[in-house]
Amino acid sequence: MVQSRHPSKIKPRVSIHEGPPTILIASRSRRVLRRWHQAVADKFVVGEVKHWTVLSRHVASVKPGVLLLDTALPGYAGPPSLRALQRVSRHTNIVLLTDAPDKQDAIAALQMGARGFCRRLVARSLMLRVAEKVREGEIWITRTLVSRLLDEAMATRRKSNGVRPDLQQLTRRERQIALLVSEGYANRAIASSLKTAEKTVKGHLTRMFRKLGIPNRLHLALLVARRHRLPERPTTT
Repeated sequence: MVQSRHPSKIKPRVSIHEGPPTILIASRSRRVLRRWHQAVADKFVVGEVKHWTVLSRHVASVKPGVLLLDTALPGYAGPPSLRALQRVSRHTNIVLLTDAPDKQDAIAALQMGARGFCRRLVARSLMLRVAEKVREGEIWITRTLVSRLLDEAMATRRKSNGVRPDLQQLTRRERQIALLVSEGYANRAIASSLKTAEKTVKGHLTRMFRKLGIPNRLHLALLVARRHRLPERPTTT
């Protein structure tokens, strides 16, 4: 078990406790670093960075399980930055810390592989839960944002093909695949879990997209999230 440092000793450089960090926090805000660090350090090994150049190098070398990335970090430039991080560590689950994510920015970031959005100073009681759930492969966004993203996507799709998405249309195997997609599994991992061929999974996904009238797995994950009635994530400090 790793003990949190005293807040006064947080430094701009990378700080690592007892080996490579499982959770990496990237922010220039001393308060953000301190609060997130204190919230997760009892369970995870934690690292901190305050500059993009340090962050990109560290992600490439250590490949942390979760990256809590403040969108105000100097050098962060949206989707291109996410693409760069995905290239050097495709298994790092990225959560963007922001005050109020723009809908279009959210869509772009999720399509680039981000695993969620969270307020920089979300309630302390949720900070550890965010890290745990995202590390397990889940997507962390508010139900409000799920609804906004999905409503817009579905409205656009219905105009073009008249299909109304309904998960009840799916077979038992398709529902299994949909759930695994929502939990962040790639096609190969889904195939391994279900003891089938990867091309079979791809075939199922193609048919599911057609049945539901959706363009990709992101929208499938959002549909599953809504179906499971995700609770609203409190955003008070």
